[in-house]
Amino acid sequence: MIAPLCLLFVAPAEARRRAASPAILPPGHILFIGAHPDDEVVAAPLLGALCADGGSTCSFLILTRGEGGVCGLPVCSSGLGAVREQEMLASAALFRARVTQWTLPDVMGDVAAAWAPRDALLDRIAGAVTLERPEVVITFDPAHGTTCHAAHRETGRLVIEAVTRLGQAAPELYLLETVASLDAGAYRFGPGYSPAMVFDASPYWQFILDAASAHQSQFSAAQLDALRATPVTERKVWLARASAERQPLASCE
Repeated sequence: MIAPLCLLFVAPAEARRRAASPAILPPGHILFIGAHPDDEVVAAPLLGALCADGGSTCSFLILTRGEGGVCGLPVCSSGLGAVREQEMLASAALFRARVTQWTLPDVMGDVAAAWAPRDALLDRIAGAVTLERPEVVITFDPAHGTTCHAAHRETGRLVIEAVTRLGQAAPELYLLETVASLDAGAYRFGPGYSPAMVFDASPYWQFILDAASAHQSQFSAAQLDALRATPVTERKVWLARASAERQPLASCE
């Protein structure tokens, strides 16, 4: 009877740590670059495994305040951008991460024009990466941007070009290949390209729920329930090296 009792009392974090797949990314400092507060949610299980439960450190560079979205709270009296800034800090705390948040305009279309001049922005992103000195940068794949959001796709394009400018000093760049959609009250997750590295997020799924809950202006109770009900077979995070040859599985056209 002793062995089963011992298993029952393993701390949740320790149980998750035993299930981790640390080889999916090199250890060290991971910088996630997104367009909006809450863009980290889809990658949250991986970031939680590596940074909250593992030996890596995380940081976030978020290009906008997210002021162009819809406030799902009864009141956003201080303005949605200010609310979402605080939500981003709460989410980052789950990963013991620091946040750098910029104030580029949060727009749905013609993102490149709204964020111009492009060359200056590329230099600014490259400078931020140099300042952070990460071993790994994760950003959106510009082909699909996970949800086909134009700002996600433009962020991916900018980061790829900015990191390339760093030459031999560039960190390893990985693209988030998870494609997510909300269909009839249920979230669906799948790979956007093949082949892609697959991280089994099942032991770390609570991180996606906690991160979404931190962004309470953006995720309703029904959406949290939908995330909670995600089939085990879809509880994964897909990644690919930016330089890897891949075949598209999803399109925004």
